[in-house]
Amino acid sequence: MFLAATGIAIITGHMLPVWLGWAGVVLAVVALVIGFFGMLGIGLWVLVASIVILRRADRTAATTH
Repeated sequence: MFLAATGIAIITGHMLPVWLGWAGVVLAVVALVIGFFGMLGIGLWVLVASIVILRRADRTAATTH
């Protein structure tokens, strides 16, 4: 449920890339249907989301100096 809510918030809020939000919604549904393999996908999504956030923070820090 958390990943689905996060995905919808990303899609509507545009704070992160929209493709990341859609991937989160799809993975939330897959996790409900498949179970274990969906959980692996959620772990991968968290890793990718973390990288996207860190890259944005680095880009923002570089432009402010």
